[in-house]
Amino acid sequence: MSTSQLSQQQQLRKQQFEAYLNKQADKLKTLKDRRQEIKLQTKDPKELQLHVQKEFRQLYDNIIQPINQKTIKTEEQIQQLIDEFQVLFQYYVDINYALIAYDKQQYKEQLDQLECTIFTLRSQIIPRQKFKFSKPFPKGNQQQNQISEEKQSFFENDSVVITKENYQESIKLENGSLLLKNLDNSPFNVEGSLDTFYLHSLKNVKVKFGDVKGSVWVDKCEGCEFQGSMHQLRIHDTIDCSFIIYVTSNPIIERCSKLSFTKLGTKENNLFDQVQDFNWLKQEKSPNFSII
Repeated sequence: MSTSQLSQQQQLRKQQFEAYLNKQADKLKTLKDRRQEIKLQTKDPKELQLHVQKEFRQLYDNIIQPINQKTIKTEEQIQQLIDEFQVLFQYYVDINYALIAYDKQQYKEQLDQLECTIFTLRSQIIPRQKFKFSKPFPKGNQQQNQISEEKQSFFENDSVVITKENYQESIKLENGSLLLKNLDNSPFNVEGSLDTFYLHSLKNVKVKFGDVKGSVWVDKCEGCEFQGSMHQLRIHDTIDCSFIIYVTSNPIIERCSKLSFTKLGTKENNLFDQVQDFNWLKQEKSPNFSII
């Protein structure tokens, strides 16, 4: 493929990514406006919780019903489910303030199970890629294992996988998924763009990447620096890492500490500083991250 053809593909991919972000932003703005209207109309906390329950259930049912009815057959339908899940997840993030601790946990468990179900379904419908350099992840906490194992299964079977055995400092990709795991003291650079990016068990690794259309998952990392653009960022069991990012939904952290977040670039609608810590239930800011 010539340099000019590659440049045209990259430009087209950039335009598609920006169009996707605009579409997602429109969806989230509509939802946010509706939530604000409900908030103004329902000053009674109990009444507000009833509205939240109704709204959450409606969004949830729109996703789970076609799954239960087994009508999801194509990659396009799977992508629509993922888009709807991202809207539902963002709704949960935005209405956290109105929930008691028990309700927060109940909604979170439903979201985790739904995410697990979508990953399983996607791995069944979308054909595996031709390449695979993977080994099983070590077993973790049994309570959290179900979801992480389903994600592992999907990423192992449907992604380019980079480990110590096949490490290279730079890789060029257009679309698709990438799994980077079990590296230490090694720089890594992704040229091009991705649909999803999963980073697992990294130590003292500096990672730079371009546009990620969907989600970036960071699990069990320590002393790392991550720089790139994405729609969604989820961070679990990670300590002492810095994130230089452009992100269009609230970054989510769980069981993390000593994280820092810095703005990447000058584009508007960057929510790098709107971090939600799902393990911090108090009104004051979580001590587990800082904004730089």
